[in-house]
Amino acid sequence: MLLALDIGNTEITVGLFAGERLEADWRLTTGAERTPDEWAAMLTTYFSQSGRSTHAVKAAVLASVVPPVAADVAAGVCQACGVAPVEVGPASPLPIRLDVDEPLTVGADRVVSTLAALHLYGRDTIVVDFGTATTDGVRVGAVLYRKGDRPRAIATLPAQSGNAWSRAAFRTYTWTPWEEPRSHSRLKPVYDSLRTLWREP
Repeated sequence: MLLALDIGNTEITVGLFAGERLEADWRLTTGAERTPDEWAAMLTTYFSQSGRSTHAVKAAVLASVVPPVAADVAAGVCQACGVAPVEVGPASPLPIRLDVDEPLTVGADRVVSTLAALHLYGRDTIVVDFGTATTDGVRVGAVLYRKGDRPRAIATLPAQSGNAWSRAAFRTYTWTPWEEPRSHSRLKPVYDSLRTLWREP
């Protein structure tokens, strides 16, 4: 079985796969203070509660936008399952080209979302990752452009006014309170140290 982990700023999504079939999934709170032993204990507990054994895991993969947590989670997976997870990110050998100015700055979450779209659709696809920072609606725009010596926009949605978009031109996609994504604010552990260091006298 394959254990897949998506480490986000707020939550870690864990999936257990048998081939293409998702057998089980769990959500854990991302905790930078947890040790590898704690991650191993949590994984073992979740597996046990679902009637499964961590020894059934033959491979593991993870993507993370929280590097300090990734190392401890990886060590916990290795301890619990006996396999070292492969980490997927912008520096990984990929079947796609990250066509941006600085490819190594692309978040691992965007990389795996793009790989999933490639696997599912195998053609040009727009992938939108809202994340937990999206709390008041979403505005989406698109540009179709021609590459080459003189790249230029062929069409835009919504239509541009000159070379700029007007905020009013965007339709805002929102949700009713009962559909609102679960999210909460969480200060980084280093916040208090930085505030103390840079506090004005």
